[in-house]
Amino acid sequence: MGGKHRWWRTSRWAAARWGAIALGVAVGCAEPSKVFVCASPDDCGGNGTCEATGYCSFPDADCASGSRYGAHASSELAGTCVDERGTTGDGSSTSPDPTTMVSSSLDGPGTSTGAQSTGPLVETTSTTSPPDTSSGEAESTGPPVERVTEGLLALYLFDEGEGTTVHDVSGVGSALDLTIEGPSFGWVGDGLRIEDAIARTGVPASKIINGCEATEEVTIEAWVTPLAADMEGPARIVTLSVDSTLRNFTLGQGVFQMPSPIYVGRLRTSDGTGSDNGVPQLTTGPLAAPVLTHLVYLRSIEGYDRLYVDGQLEAEGVRTGDFSTWSLGDELACGNELSLDRPWAGTLHLVAIYGRALTEAELGQNIDAGF
Repeated sequence: MGGKHRWWRTSRWAAARWGAIALGVAVGCAEPSKVFVCASPDDCGGNGTCEATGYCSFPDADCASGSRYGAHASSELAGTCVDERGTTGDGSSTSPDPTTMVSSSLDGPGTSTGAQSTGPLVETTSTTSPPDTSSGEAESTGPPVERVTEGLLALYLFDEGEGTTVHDVSGVGSALDLTIEGPSFGWVGDGLRIEDAIARTGVPASKIINGCEATEEVTIEAWVTPLAADMEGPARIVTLSVDSTLRNFTLGQGVFQMPSPIYVGRLRTSDGTGSDNGVPQLTTGPLAAPVLTHLVYLRSIEGYDRLYVDGQLEAEGVRTGDFSTWSLGDELACGNELSLDRPWAGTLHLVAIYGRALTEAELGQNIDAGF
C-alpha cells in the first residue's frame, strides 16, 4: 500500500495539499498526470506561488530558486525546481499549451444541503512527453513510502472508478465494504465525489467497534477535497453512528445550523460528562477550504483527543473514560449521517480507521505515502 500518487519529496505542506493527488505520475514516469493551470497565487493555496509558466510552485530549500513545481504542473515540470528565469533548463518557454489538454466533467446534479457547489469538477490530462531529468534538478526517486499498517482496522482507497461498492482493502478480518446510495455522486480520477449521497456499511461495523474497545484508542484518517469551506451539521465526513444524535465517533465539517469552515471531532466515552452524541466536540479554527486536505482525529488511552490538519496539531482536548458505552450496532458511513440529514459534499480520496492512536511520526509517514 505504497504512495502511488507521490514518489518525490517536497515540503510537508506541498505534500499534504498537492503532492498526493498526482495520478501515479512522478518525475521520470511517462503516464499522464492531472494538470492544473493557475491564474493567481490564490489558486495555489496558502504558501504556493503562481509562476509565469501558469503552474503552482511551493517552497523548497533544496532548490536554488527556493521553489519546486507541484504535482499538477505539466509532466516536464512536475517535481522539478523552478528556474529563476521562469523558463526550462534550455531557455524555452514553459507556458501551458492548450493543444495538449483534454478535459472532461462530472455529470449529474450539482447541489447539496449545507454547501454551495462550485460547479462540475473538471479534470485535465497532459499528453506531453515525460520530463528530462538528466540536468539533475529533480531529486532521485526512492522506493515509495509505505502507509502505517499496525492497528489498521479498515481502509478505503476510493479507486474503484465505477459501480456502487467501495472496498475495504485493509486485509484485516472480514471486509467491511461500503455501498453508495443517493442521487448525486460520481467517480473522478482520484476518488469518489459526492454531493448528495452516502457510502455506508449496511451492517454494524463490528470489527472497528471491537478493535477500538480492546485498546480504548482510535484514529480516524481521511484525505478529502471539500466542495466548499463552509458547511453545517456538522457535515459527516466519516461517522460510526446510528443517527444525528447517537454515535461512537464522527469526523465532520462545520457546526449545527451555522455554516462555518471548521473541522470537528466527536467521540463517545464513559466519562459521564459527555453524551451518546459524542459531545462536547473538539473543533479547529477556520481551516476548511476546497483544496486537498489530510485530516486526522484520534483519541489515546491516556485520555487526550486531537485534531490534525495536514499534519499540524490544530486542536487538543481531554476525553477521559473508556469505550464501554459504545453502541454495538453502529454502521460506518462516509458523506452523510445514517439519518441522511447531515450531508457533506466533496471528494473522498482515502479513509482509514485504526484501533490505536497513531504517533505524529506515523501521521507524517501516511502523509508522505499519499493515497
